Amino acid sequence: MIRVITIEAIYPGDPDQIFAEALDLREMKQAMAGIARYDRLPDKVIEQGDRYDVDVTMWGWLKTRHHVMQVVRVDPAARIVQSHESNPQVRRWDHRLSFGPHPEGALWTDRIVLDAGWQTPITARFCRHVYRQRHIARRALRIATRIRRGGEDDGDATGLGPGDRA
Repeated sequence: MIRVITIEAIYPGDPDQIFAEALDLREMKQAMAGIARYDRLPDKVIEQGDRYDVDVTMWGWLKTRHHVMQVVRVDPAARIVQSHESNPQVRRWDHRLSFGPHPEGALWTDRIVLDAGWQTPITARFCRHVYRQRHIARRALRIATRIRRGGEDDGDATGLGPGDRA
């Protein structure tokens, strides 16, 4: 049971600068302050090949141990970051961040391909909520979200699904 969650946020500013800021894990921790704490996540700029095994505590009481984040692609020219993530409750959390120009500045798109077994529908809504809160904390001008049913062919190492190919 796969769901694809897409969050699009518009920011004032240059897409290259916003992409560079998004690579810094300190920025993510700051955007998640009050929502989540990441134990064992370093304060650094991510690089392709990085692997993190963290404990995530949501709202100070909901703890997920051993959430593994594998950074499989960092492409500054294309302004894309792709990670494969999982934890004991979620077998697949593939996250692609992409950044492009927009008339008001930059469009930041999060696309998450999620498989949490029977918990997928509620986990997808939880995911949408958390990412929306991140963009609110980052002061996005506008945020749009959607969840759709996915299939086994959704996403690969690039994070592109069949409908996303050029």
